[in-house]
Amino acid sequence: MSGGLTYDAKGDGLTVSINFPDTQNALTIGAMTELTAILEQIGEDGPSSVLLRGAGSTFCSGANITEAMARPAATKTALFNLLSSLIGCDAPILVACEGSAIGAGWLLAGVADRLIITSSASFSFPELSLGIPTFLADAVLAPSMSPSLYYEAIYLGRTVRGKELSDIGAAKIYAQTELNDAIEVERSTLSALSRVALKESRAHQRGAMAEGVKRAFSAADEFELRQSKTET
Repeated sequence: MSGGLTYDAKGDGLTVSINFPDTQNALTIGAMTELTAILEQIGEDGPSSVLLRGAGSTFCSGANITEAMARPAATKTALFNLLSSLIGCDAPILVACEGSAIGAGWLLAGVADRLIITSSASFSFPELSLGIPTFLADAVLAPSMSPSLYYEAIYLGRTVRGKELSDIGAAKIYAQTELNDAIEVERSTLSALSRVALKESRAHQRGAMAEGVKRAFSAADEFELRQSKTET
């Protein structure tokens, strides 16, 4: 198991905690690959829900930048596989965000079935300022945001406070002291549902997001190819 991921199988649910304090919980290639494998193994007899949360003041700051610069192709593949496994997992994905979600960290929160936050949560997507196109944000984040908020957050790089996402129905906000109880209530509700019916309903509802993520990565590949031809 990756040293930065911890797992807690409590009751009928699985909790995955991201804990890379030296890098603001940025996910390594190894961690993304490991979590993908675990999510893909979940079947009808597995946990009724998966909770993803971060340790400390940051939920997740995306992919580890050092690895991304040294191994860009492997990082991109690992991120694609992780997002796809979160979208396609047989169990509903809950994300608890008590701090900042940055870049691909916001994407992880964005593909969740349910985003549960506290008032200290914040979301930012600095990719465009780094010269990285926003294809993935278009696929994952745009559907739940107004055009104006999306423009400010993705194009202008403004940090979005958790309450703003709560106001538009993209997240459910709780007081810090109420968060864990709220999570358990949601998990209890999910565990009482028919697993087969829930799986089929989610597969139908999330199909468009899965296709959007595939198209986004294809667009990124085409962009990089054009860039390489221009540089040569």
